Amino acid sequence: MSHDGQDEMTRRRPTQARAEATRRAILDATLTLMDSSEPEAISTAQVAEVAGVPVGSVYRYFADRGDILKALAQELMDRVDEPLERMLKAGAPVEELVEAALELVVATTSPADRRLMRVLQLSPELAEIEARSNRRI
Repeated sequence: MSHDGQDEMTRRRPTQARAEATRRAILDATLTLMDSSEPEAISTAQVAEVAGVPVGSVYRYFADRGDILKALAQELMDRVDEPLERMLKAGAPVEELVEAALELVVATTSPADRRLMRVLQLSPELAEIEARSNRRI
């Protein structure tokens, strides 16, 4: 947390379209690299090269590789949680919730998603993201 109560990911979230496009390119480049490499083997220099941005741009939006993984893990959990949360609020029957949950799990089977899920489960730094997801649902 920074002194103003915002975490690093929130504080560095860009507001201009071009800046958001750069941030998105960094996240997408990391996912592309994770399709064939373990997260621990990916450097910020590789991310910058694949994203087509200077390494300094990576550090402008993310403190380090772990910060990139946090952002990707949060996106993954949101992708799974948001539809289930909407269904819960609408009072969907348990059977529909279970079916939707299974479909969402199947939809997160890319190599990058599987690696992110493993990192989420094994990384103490990312444990809070999974815990928030569990509390959310």
